[in-house]
Amino acid sequence: EIKTVKSALNKIKQLEGVSYKFKQQKFGEINFKESKDRVELGFIAQDLEKVFPELVRQNDEGYYSVRYEGLIPVLVEALKEQDAVVADQKEEINTLNEKVADLENQLTTVMEAIKALQNNMEQTTDSGSTTIEPAAKATLGQNRPNPVNGSTMIDYSIAQENAQLVIYDLAGKILNTYALAKGQGSIEYDTAGLINGTYIYAIVANGQTLAQQKMIVQK
Repeated sequence: EIKTVKSALNKIKQLEGVSYKFKQQKFGEINFKESKDRVELGFIAQDLEKVFPELVRQNDEGYYSVRYEGLIPVLVEALKEQDAVVADQKEEINTLNEKVADLENQLTTVMEAIKALQNNMEQTTDSGSTTIEPAAKATLGQNRPNPVNGSTMIDYSIAQENAQLVIYDLAGKILNTYALAKGQGSIEYDTAGLINGTYIYAIVANGQTLAQQKMIVQK
């Protein structure tokens, strides 16, 4: 009937190791000469019996004894359980470190986007449109309404062909693109699929941002 020792670590935690000396005078009929005045280490048999009754014996005279070698397999299983706990903790720490690194990368991306936005906004004209390239005439009006909950109108003016209106989040992820006709026009944009926050919309042509604005979604 071989069975693996279960919950060994929890049982070991219930034990209390003690130091002691034998009462030689009270129990004179027992030979304690070899351990006279010597400090011993072990367990109180009655306490050990509560956790490991298999390791405690009581003779006909009522004296208890402990079978210490029986603790060896318990200690082995307790060490294995502790090792499994440590392994799980290491894996959890590695997972958390990966998440922290991912968050740091996202934060770096957001900070770079914010820095680029601040640099561009410093060039904002009186009309509220950010013009990056003077030679490429492009203006972009503030969306109406702003903050927006639902649909919003975006007015624009562009002096060249092959331009697009690009909408992206602060992390730089492109959410939507719209082809723009040369001249003046308006785009109606539905924010139903966006969560609350700040977004950027910009006129882009040939890979260059010509004008951009901020849009706040608030539902």
